[in-house]
Amino acid sequence: MRTSIAMATFNGSKYVCEQLESFGRQSRLPDEVVVSDDGSTDATLDIVREFAARSSFEIRVFTNEAMRGVVSNFQNAISHCTGELIFLSDQDDVWHERKIDTIVQEFDRDPSVGFLFSNAELVDNELNELGETIWNRRFSTAEQRDFNAGEIYKVIFERNVVTGATAAFRSNLRRWLLPMPNDFPFLHDAWIALACSALGNVAFVPEKLIKYRIHDGQTTRIPEAEDFGMEQESERVQLSALGSKLMKHRLLAGTLILDRLKEIEVAAGNDATYIARAIRDCQFELKKAREGLDHFELRRKLSPLRISRLIPVSRELITSRYGRFSNGMRSALKDLLSR
Repeated sequence: MRTSIAMATFNGSKYVCEQLESFGRQSRLPDEVVVSDDGSTDATLDIVREFAARSSFEIRVFTNEAMRGVVSNFQNAISHCTGELIFLSDQDDVWHERKIDTIVQEFDRDPSVGFLFSNAELVDNELNELGETIWNRRFSTAEQRDFNAGEIYKVIFERNVVTGATAAFRSNLRRWLLPMPNDFPFLHDAWIALACSALGNVAFVPEKLIKYRIHDGQTTRIPEAEDFGMEQESERVQLSALGSKLMKHRLLAGTLILDRLKEIEVAAGNDATYIARAIRDCQFELKKAREGLDHFELRRKLSPLRISRLIPVSRELITSRYGRFSNGMRSALKDLLSR
């Protein structure tokens, strides 16, 4: 199976050589690396081209005439890949030697899998281990259980548990993944993971196949473990506003996925049964997100007078929305008693 690595770069001269060298140490070498550079002003391109000159595998470099941003930069790299499997790569990590081989074996073992992601070690800027994995912060045990129970789209819709730097997908999905919507509220890995979870089988492997570097210059932040709970020590109104913003983002993301699924349904014609199921799943999650938005908007707009909060809070308890979208009775008591 031919493999491509889609790598997006921008002013990555500090770490990009270590990442490229980790490609060269793979027990199964990639067939090609496609680099899309977003107008680097440092030595990134010089480093990539120098490595390409001595590499045993093909490295193709594309440069954007104007800065596009991380999503469009990854899209450009993905669009030029020729392999059957496309691996996503950041510019600042280090891959373990068996990453490509392990992922390819998983795809070979189950032809129904279209998208696969793994765990990762968290390291500092000098590659010192931080004693955590990326799943400690991004993919909880409860989410893994739901995932294994078949609720894949639900898990990813509620929170992107996929780190793009650990992911790979079959290139036959690309025609439905690209172009990525300009108004999608999250990054490229969230779009790809969500779309793939709607389109087909998504799987994960628990092995830590990359060293994921934590440093000040990162484009994305890996959430801390305490970020899993919406309720933290903060003002009630601020929390409710954050909940509303999250639900609005989910609604926009889900609507864009639904639009893409409807395009696919038309193209699939008589062979659209699985797309119809995906559309139903998407519509169900959108309905929940609308309820969640209503819940947080109600919390955000509660009266300053405590006595006036009793009826709306009671209604939210009766409909179980406090349990489904907040922290149950704890949140209800906070809404009733806080100033």
